[in-house]
Formats: sequence, C-alpha cells, structure tokens
Amino acid sequence: MGLFRRRGNDGPDWITDLPGASRATRRFYQELIREYLVRVRSFEAAGHTPGPAGTWDLVGDIASLHNSAVRVAEHRTGRVDVMHPEVQEALRIALDQYAAHYNVRGGLVRAWGVAKAFNERFASRWQRSEQYRIGWWEERPIAFACILHPTEEGEPVIDGILLFDHVGYEFTPDADTQPQVCWNRSQVREAEKPERGATALRLDPTTGYSRADIAGSARVILETPAGPLFTDPSKPLPRLRQRRNWGSVG
Repeated sequence: MGLFRRRGNDGPDWITDLPGASRATRRFYQELIREYLVRVRSFEAAGHTPGPAGTWDLVGDIASLHNSAVRVAEHRTGRVDVMHPEVQEALRIALDQYAAHYNVRGGLVRAWGVAKAFNERFASRWQRSEQYRIGWWEERPIAFACILHPTEEGEPVIDGILLFDHVGYEFTPDADTQPQVCWNRSQVREAEKPERGATALRLDPTTGYSRADIAGSARVILETPAGPLFTDPSKPLPRLRQRRNWGSVG
C-alpha cells in the first residue's frame, strides 16, 4: 500500500509536550494537540472519519483539518512564528501523530498543503490567453502531493511535493535526508487518466524511479488543445488505462 501505514494501537497515544522546546512553542504545541483530539473525538462520536479511508480525499481532508487546528492554536496562544525551525519541528511531530491516527503518513499531508498553497499562488497570477481557455494549469506551473516509487524492488516509497512547469518535473522529498529528483517530459512514458485531480505517471527507468503517484486540488485533464499535459507533446497519447481506486493498491 503506497499511501498509508498501520497504527500501532487503537487510539491516540501521542507525545503531548515538548520539554526541550521554548515555553511559547510548548504552549502552541499543547494547544494544537488539544485541538486535534477535539476533532478526533468529534468524528469518533459521529461514527465516521474525516474522509474515505485509503484515498487521496482523506489526505486532503486531514490537511484542511490540520490548517484549521493550527489557526485555532495560534489564536489561543497569541502570535507565534510558524516558520521558526523549532515551531516547524513541533508542527511536524504533531501532524505526524494526527495523520497516523487515520493511517496516513504525515509527509503526504504536508505535501498536499504546500502544493495547494503553490497552486493558489500560481492561479492568482494567471491571465487567460486567447489560445488556452480550460484552466490556469495549462499555462502556469502545477504542484502536486507525490509518492515516488523507486525502480529497485523493496525500496520504500518517498513522499514529497512535485512541481511541473510543462518542461520538466522537480520532486522535493518531505524528508531532508532524501535527495531532490528532476526529470523531463520525455521521461514520462505514460500518464493515467486523472480522477479528481489524481493520476500516476509511469517513468522511464533511467530516472531511477518507476512511478509517481500524484494528486492535488487542481482538477487537471490528460490532454488539452495544445496536446498531452504530462507527457512528451511530440508523441501520441498511448491507450488510456482505467484508473484504480486510490489507496487500494501500491
């Protein structure tokens, strides 16, 4: 399974304090955890989860709930510099636990949130041209949450954000220990038909990776009036594959 991991217990067993952090960071972190728990208990009382299990929709829903919880924690604790390294680490620890409660990796949720912010900025700067009339993502860069699959069997998948500028792809992993990866459109052998903003790119083995599962808030299509969106525009589109249910298989 590419998207999700198993929980080690049946309920939240979280780190609720960061003793080595500053007082302001600890207070912010505690309020964030408290707000997470309020939401977890609310969903459990209603007998459902934030989104369908094992899907990209769940990743997006958790990202939205996380952003809302962060705003509540900021309001309760006063101004906090969320870009400060100590606060960023607190956010990482908190979100990893919250996402894991729903069997989702925190790195995917972070990637989704960053991709959404990028896309909102890209879209806001778009001015419709005479040639393209479908969406901003035809002319502007697009960002996606991404799961990168190494070609070597048994190697773990890598979560991160994928930027596509219609010439090449740039993958930045969630983990600082992983290298950034780039490839061009000619190295994308095939793209599956997008479904609700999600698709899979089949990569040339020369990239070192076999597939990139991508998803985001932008509801893109596979082919535009200018040609294929993801693959080499000089090559015809291959026969489309039927999209699989996200999260059901690796």
